[in-house]
Amino acid sequence: PVGHRALVVLNGPVVNFVLAYVSFVFVFLIGYPGLSTRIVSLDQNGPALQAGLQIGDKVTSLNGRVIYGWNHLELMLEGNKDEPVQVTVFRGDDKKSFNIVPNIVNQMNFLGQKVDTRDLGINAAYTTNIVGEVLKGEPADQAGILKGDKIVGINGVQIDDWKAINENISQAKTDMIEVKLLRNNAEIIKNIQPKVFKVKNRQGKHEDRKKIGIAPLMETEKFRFNVFDSIVNAYDKLWEVTVMTYKSVYYMITGSLSAKESVGGPVLIFNVVKSAAHEGIADLLLVLGVVSASLAIFNLFPVIPLDGGHLLLLGIEKIRGRPLPEKVEDYINRIGLVLIIMLALFIFYIDFERIGLIGHIQKLFSIFGK
Repeated sequence: PVGHRALVVLNGPVVNFVLAYVSFVFVFLIGYPGLSTRIVSLDQNGPALQAGLQIGDKVTSLNGRVIYGWNHLELMLEGNKDEPVQVTVFRGDDKKSFNIVPNIVNQMNFLGQKVDTRDLGINAAYTTNIVGEVLKGEPADQAGILKGDKIVGINGVQIDDWKAINENISQAKTDMIEVKLLRNNAEIIKNIQPKVFKVKNRQGKHEDRKKIGIAPLMETEKFRFNVFDSIVNAYDKLWEVTVMTYKSVYYMITGSLSAKESVGGPVLIFNVVKSAAHEGIADLLLVLGVVSASLAIFNLFPVIPLDGGHLLLLGIEKIRGRPLPEKVEDYINRIGLVLIIMLALFIFYIDFERIGLIGHIQKLFSIFGK
């Protein structure tokens, strides 16, 4: 029967989802590696400052829900409800709760998309203007920016936090970006040509987004939970990864997210796993869970020879009462196989470009061409 065959086909993605879920459960039991929720600065006249929060307070929960890292906190604050938010913090050994009415602002999220957010006026350790990582081969690396540099100006605009760095670089109107930084108390100016990506905004218009390949200095910690909370948090994490993946695919299809910045293949996975292995078992399990969930989601796309493609054909067979003609299925299989091969080649190209191999090949050909 069609139903039994569909269950057999679903077995692969289901196993991937189960593996991802179990991995996330162990991650929360061992200690979820997240960005610290310690407040390093408060917006002047912001809601949190007016409510009584202080620098050094560590946010532990929002509306009674325990937080496991600053990214989780930001995700929970997405939306446009201007109702009071109950924020619980630890101030030293004392636990304190505050009811804060947020400001509704429109700002970039993790995927680089502008969304409505309930802004409390609190800033984390990673929002400082200190460079924590310089991506190899990227414009910042080529210009000589180093880990530990403090960015204080971009194109003449004074910089105090990482949000300002992101906005002034991504939305810069000039071809060259002037970056003023402090290194060992000495002021240095770097002129950097950023990488430019075409994306679509909410109105469907194309915009240029620019990046130079730097990441902020981050303060991380482990968030450990009991068995029950780990089971609940693992489900939320799996749901978050699933939704984020589908959103990423949608944004890439509509052109509002660069595929080069969002897609990775074996080379990227190897580098990520290698880096996670050095950090510890929790980081490694987290990567394993994300990769496993991503494989399940990708495998469900309705393209032959993926499981989703076979499920689509089985669905058509169920509706028609009989399978498609053999010749039609053969054409569908061939088209699907060509699409998958093209996607694989594109992903390998992105991987090779990311590690600088494409640039070396282009230089080699330019030498031979002279």
